[in-house]
Formats: sequence, C-alpha cells, structure tokens
Amino acid sequence: MEVTSLAKAALCSSRANSRLFGEMFPLEPSAHKKLIPRAQRDPAGAPAIGNDWGLPIAHLQLRTRARNRCRAIGCRTIADVVRGLDSGRLSIGTLGKKAWEEIVAGVATLREVTAKGRVDWEEFRARRGLSRDRVALTTPNLERICLETRGRGIRTLHLKKACTGLDAAGIQTIGALIDAARQGIMGVRNFGAVARAEVGAALPALSEAVLSDGSVDWTLYARKRGFALLPEAETDEITGERALGLLGEICKKIIPGQMDGRAWRIFRRLLAPERQRKTLAAIGRGLGLSRERARQIETQAIEAIRKPLFEEDYFGLSFRFRPGLRKAFIDAQEHFDSLGRPAWRKSQWIGELARFWQVSPALIARYDLLLAELFGYRSVVAGLRHRSLEPLMLHASVSGTEAKRLGGLVGALHAILNAHRSEVDFASLASALRKRRLGSRGLGEMSLLIELCSTAERLGEDRCRLKFEHLRNRPEQAFRVLSDHGVPMERMELLREINRRQLPKTQRLRSKRNLANQLSEDPRFQSVERTGLWALKAWGKGTG
Repeated sequence: MEVTSLAKAALCSSRANSRLFGEMFPLEPSAHKKLIPRAQRDPAGAPAIGNDWGLPIAHLQLRTRARNRCRAIGCRTIADVVRGLDSGRLSIGTLGKKAWEEIVAGVATLREVTAKGRVDWEEFRARRGLSRDRVALTTPNLERICLETRGRGIRTLHLKKACTGLDAAGIQTIGALIDAARQGIMGVRNFGAVARAEVGAALPALSEAVLSDGSVDWTLYARKRGFALLPEAETDEITGERALGLLGEICKKIIPGQMDGRAWRIFRRLLAPERQRKTLAAIGRGLGLSRERARQIETQAIEAIRKPLFEEDYFGLSFRFRPGLRKAFIDAQEHFDSLGRPAWRKSQWIGELARFWQVSPALIARYDLLLAELFGYRSVVAGLRHRSLEPLMLHASVSGTEAKRLGGLVGALHAILNAHRSEVDFASLASALRKRRLGSRGLGEMSLLIELCSTAERLGEDRCRLKFEHLRNRPEQAFRVLSDHGVPMERMELLREINRRQLPKTQRLRSKRNLANQLSEDPRFQSVERTGLWALKAWGKGTG
C-alpha cells in the first residue's frame, strides 16, 4: 500500500507524467457514466445531448487552460468532451484536477438545462455564474434568423467599441457575428471587456426579438436594450405630413442627447425659417469656432440622423427609429432614385417631394435645407450670378467639378437669353455656350440646362426664350404680349394682359397712361390713331 502511494506521488511530481498517471490509475468509468443517465444515451453509447451537442467547446465557457487541454487531446465539440469523459480519455491525469472538475461541472449543468434536444444557454450561463463578457452564444432563435437580417451590418445592433475588433477580424454582418459567437470570439484582437460586454448584451436581446418566421422585431430589441424609440407614440404607418410634423421634435431629442449643446446651437439653423437662418460663419463666431469647424459639427449632427434613418447604422447611438418613420423617408428616397435625376431646380425638387408626400410645398420649404441634407442633396449657387436664378439641388453623387460646370452653364444660359430677349433655337444656344468655354456638351444637354434654368421657357422641340416675368422693362413685356397676340391691342387690354402674366403683385401696372408713355418712346411700337390700339411697327398698320 505504501509502495503504491509512493509510486503515485512520484508519477504526479512531474507535469509531464500526468498522462501516464491517468493511464496507470484510471478513474472508475462509473464516475463518468453517472453524469449521463443510461436512458439519455443513444444506442451506440454516445451522450444524447441533442441538436446542440455538435457545437464547439467554446459554448461550455471553459477557462483557457481547460479549453486548451481539451483541444490538445482532440476534443472540438461538446459531444467530444462528453464522450471523452465517458471513455476516460479526459481524466484528472490528462487534464489536471481543476480543469477536470470544471469540465465535469459544466457538462452536468449542460444536461440539466437540456430539454427536447435544445440547450437553454441563458439558463446555463446563469447556473454557471458566467458574466456576459465571456462571449460564446447561440440559441435556437439566433440560428433561424432569416437571410435578410443576417446580411445587415453589425452597426444595426448599436455596437460601438466592439466594431473596431470585429471589423479587424472581418466580422461585418449580423450573420458573421452569430457564426463567430457560435465558435467563440474571445480570441479576437482589440476585443476587450467593454467590447465583449456590448456583444454579450446585444446577442441575447436579439435572440429574444426573433419572430417565428426568422425576422426580427427591432422595436422589441430596442426595448430589451433600454433604448429610446422615436417617435415616442407607437403607430403602424406614418404619412409624409406626420413625418414632417415630428421632424423638429425628433431632432431636438437626438442632437443634444447624442452630442452636446454646442452641436444643437449649430444644428438649429437647419430648422429655422429661411429668413431667420444664420450663416455658419456667424454661428461659429458666437461659439468661438471657425466656419469650417462649425460645418464639421453640423455634418456630424446630420449624420447622427441620416445614417440610422436610411442605413440603419446605429453606431454608438442610444435611440432607435420606429419602422413607420423610416419607411416614410425610405419610400421618398426610392422615389427620387427611380427618377434618375441627379440635378433639380430648388422649387422643382420641393414640388416633387410635396407631390409624393401629398403635402403643401410651403411645408417642405420649411425644412428644405435639412431635408436636402438627409436625402443626400446639396444646394449649389456657385456660377449663378443672377439673383433671379434659383439654386440647384445636386445629388451627392455629382462631383464638385461637375457641380461647378452646371452652375456656370445655367448662369451663362440666362445671360444669353436675357441678351436676345426673343426666341432662340437650341443650335444657336449650344454654339454660344461653347464660345464661353464652360465645358458645354452641345445639343445633347440643352434640354437639361433649360430645365435647370429657372428663367428659361421652352417653346416646342428646339427653341426657348426668357420667361415673361424676367423681361427687363414694360416695353419688352408689351412687345412679348403683342408678338404672342398677333394683332393690335387696346391699351387697357394690353395692360390687363401684362398684369395677368406678371407674377409679383408689386410690379403690376396701375395706369394705362404710364404704359402709353413708355410705348410711345420705343421705336418698335406705333399707335393706330382714332382707334386706341397699339401695334408693332413691323406689322405696317400705319397711323390712319
């Protein structure tokens, strides 16, 4: 008896002899078999763990030494570990006492929380006293998530710190994250305790939000994570009018909460009426910032709304948009994309969005600057030297060089039409634009330029002229009216027609005597005596 004890002590004195100790003095097989009742074994004697027994050993949440010893022996899955305990391959001699006890306790707990072939991993973690930052998770719900959700980016889960390590490891979608969690991602570089805690909180909440068809109830996910839902009132569908009504309130909650008061002071100009909007330079001076720094802060604030709204990118954000609000904006964006137009006049763009959302253009104009930024458009006035020209709304896909070229061509087109006053054919316009060396592409883009020029009026297929309200003076307006009418007109009739075509009320004529005085000084007109009619001299009506 004493020799046996000494032999055991000698063999155990060296770590290298631990395996030999296990072979010479194996533990009773019954000690392993007691972990798994006979009724719960398959016919071949393998443990009946169920559908989860093929999962990697990372799910047992073992410490590093125990996990590495199991892998060195060739145990890769939970089933391998249980079979190893049952056969005696995994013993105190091969693993060491602490590692063996940890594995035995883990497998015993695993058996207790297994029902109908599935393991309740949340219960397993609770009974084992494991913290959420030890990330190796899987659940039946996560395994049946649909392909559409698996293809979404990991930033949909509101991760922040974890994104750095996951991106470095090539894990960029929810599906890849679930697959990595199934294998155990504790070995990812730049993946510390904070990052593991983020993933450890996100995956269980995601699992609870999975519906029977494999889709995810993101509203439930946000509630499980404790995030604010915007708008606060729950509604199935949000119209365009309702979305515009909520826009200011939502921005007021997001910007100060996600950034700071300085960002909110800069951002407020996007919500102010057009006449009350301050420039970024003026706001920057009030905050002790340069114009460029104020612009950067404004861009960051806009991105905090635009990315989650259109891309579901909630990187580090603690709120979530309701699906109805997102749908209203995404449908509008898809409508603009379907039209395939990268450039608009400002009033044209506002009118198109107003028609799609079935609201008044005045309501769109109230938030035009913010809406343009959200939908990816920018206002361009460079090259438009004339105040009467509307700004252009260009999509973000249009380069700065192209934007400058279009602005210059539209301004030049207005100048040419203003000089000619009468009708001009497309060929003459294209020739005049080429002479200005502004990068004109000839007749091929004349239709686009005329549509972008707010002062141009198209006539037929290949002609255009300056719009009536942009003519220089009364004689020019009277000449246009008589040319369109084709026959002499009485002074009052001519005055009424000019006022009818003249849009601004402040510029309308009040007295026919003033009109007669202006026409009499212009050699292009003549009065038909004793009739009170005015005609163009080119008609040869005479004065008798």
